[in-house]
Amino acid sequence: MTTDGARSDMKVLVIDNLPLDLKLMGLLMTAAGCVVRLAGDGLEAPDILATLHPRLILMDARMPGLEGPALTRRPKADPRTADIAIVIVTAYYHDEAAVRAAGCEGVIPKPIDVDLFATQALAHVPGHAS
Repeated sequence: MTTDGARSDMKVLVIDNLPLDLKLMGLLMTAAGCVVRLAGDGLEAPDILATLHPRLILMDARMPGLEGPALTRRPKADPRTADIAIVIVTAYYHDEAAVRAAGCEGVIPKPIDVDLFATQALAHVPGHAS
């Protein structure tokens, strides 16, 4: 999922097991000029990370397979992927301290605000000018 005006320097991986949420977040980030890859669960993420080095991962906290906080530890422990900003997007998990302790940069609550989502997400990427 990309657009002709996509900026190849802003690659985003979106992980969510709910197809509508996955598609919506992907469309919003694509509309913001990002190159977007989608994953339907946390088990797909390691394979995607092997070929794509995103600057941002947006993921649900509760998914079959690997959940957000557990999935966060893998890229943060690897020097090749430790610099990727990871943001939890969820309706259930709003403990900012626990999210940061797991290595995430922040939380965006669901339901997402379609007018603000991309700006909120990209604000967590170091050096990103909106």
